[in-house]
Amino acid sequence: AIKKIGILGGSFDPAHIGHLAISIQAKKNQIKNVIWAITKQNPFKKRCSKNLEERIRQSKKISKSKKFIRVRYYEDKIKSNKTINLLNYIKKKNNVNIYFIIGSDILINFHRWHKWKLISQKCNIL
Repeated sequence: AIKKIGILGGSFDPAHIGHLAISIQAKKNQIKNVIWAITKQNPFKKRCSKNLEERIRQSKKISKSKKFIRVRYYEDKIKSNKTINLLNYIKKKNNVNIYFIIGSDILINFHRWHKWKLISQKCNIL
């Protein structure tokens, strides 16, 4: 069987119990690992209050008891902050089914995302 992984993207400013709760919920859907893909700057939000390193550190701290959560920063590697490019990168590196975890607060702007229709074809929206 192809491994199922979840991706929860965002600025994590700050990482909080809601991020943990939806990651735990995803795990109950047979998702093996959840990647917290931290972005330097969410294009739909104002500037972050904490710098990237601080947000990564805080995210690792809040998720450390949940071994299935991996905190990652990909933007330097993929030279982009676009979700579609992240999905293409992860799919190329691994044979996985991706479940893109999205909160209802973000879902209302999903149609404004870069290549949003393609995103919904490349992965499962959870």
